[in-house]
Amino acid sequence: EYIGEGVLPSVYPRWWKHNVSESVRSGVRFAMGRVFFWDLGRTDVNFNRLNARIFVRLCYEPDADPHTLLSEAAREMFGSEIPDALVDILWETEPMMKKIIGINGVGSFDHSRFPSPEYLDVLYTANTNCMKAVDDLFLPPGTVLYPPLSDGLDNFKQWRWQNRSVTLPAEAYLSEKRQAIEWLQSVMPDVSKLSAGLAAPHREMFSRGYQAMLVLARGMELFVETASLHHQWAREKTLDDRAARDVFGELTKRWRSLAATAPETPFQYRGRMLAVADFLETKLP
Repeated sequence: EYIGEGVLPSVYPRWWKHNVSESVRSGVRFAMGRVFFWDLGRTDVNFNRLNARIFVRLCYEPDADPHTLLSEAAREMFGSEIPDALVDILWETEPMMKKIIGINGVGSFDHSRFPSPEYLDVLYTANTNCMKAVDDLFLPPGTVLYPPLSDGLDNFKQWRWQNRSVTLPAEAYLSEKRQAIEWLQSVMPDVSKLSAGLAAPHREMFSRGYQAMLVLARGMELFVETASLHHQWAREKTLDDRAARDVFGELTKRWRSLAATAPETPFQYRGRMLAVADFLETKLP
């Protein structure tokens, strides 16, 4: 419900399998899930229906094959006419979604809404959300971002500790986003063709979902570019102020152009992208 809210084609059979397997290994006897909440009460008619079915099936059959469960869930929802190739694209979407939404294991989304510009640097971020700020991810490659486990572990360092986060070059973060963009561009014609035989609401689900995912991927690529430049300018002091502001100006134009392509979703992509542009234009120190 926090990643895609059933609008994005965000189905996570591998993730459910891992969670249930770890729960069984740890001796967990009860499992609970929440539906019809963050997805506007539409779990039964959006992609979250697949997640709910896979989760429940794994609770009864922890050793079940996740790809098989995805195929069964897709046929239950979309009908036996859904092509195997479209199910395979759904299967391949899960790791691509992971490349898009995180930056070295840190998620800066507000539920599924596009990151706020305040998350470019912890200096701008409220304490309650400071774990979403990404400035430390651009420290020199190899910098350890997590502290030893102690009672003093706070929300800022918790995600870094869980992921054992160590910084990578900015180009590594960008490479993941670009891989996802290239993959999406390559499969979207197939999604359109393969979903043509589905019921009209289901065709729309696939079309809208993958269009939104592509805009999201492009937005996250631009967010990494912006955060990297901001770190060089504000933290490393390796960029001349005038030169940096010239580049921020170019980024502002790109943010506005991308926002214009954003489809209508509950995720405020257009408004949030314009907010980044406004931030760069009017709110930088």
